[in-house]
Amino acid sequence: MTSNSKATDGGILGIVLVAAIAVTEKLIFRLVWINILTMIFGFSIIAGVLFSVIIYALNHMYYGINTVVQKLISGTVYFLLFVMSDGMILAPILCHMTQNIIVVGIGELQNGNLDRK
Repeated sequence: MTSNSKATDGGILGIVLVAAIAVTEKLIFRLVWINILTMIFGFSIIAGVLFSVIIYALNHMYYGINTVVQKLISGTVYFLLFVMSDGMILAPILCHMTQNIIVVGIGELQNGNLDRK
């Protein structure tokens, strides 16, 4: 998620929305996609993860190639957190939420949307 997202147009509401997006993306790209790819299509776990990370990154094409590259890296980190936490989805969710809140919060501060007036 980048600070030029339409979700950031709402100040605090925008921050809540990007936190919710992190949860949704983790559920889709870590649990649903990987299970479909491995259980239904017979992908190996490594191939399923790689495919899922690539689709996750390409899902952010709207924001440009720099964001896609960043999402390839962060998607890999989120997967490693998932594996290192013995498949507990909470670790990558919290990491992704924190990243989104920081990035969007910085954008909101720069745009003056979080000023207390």
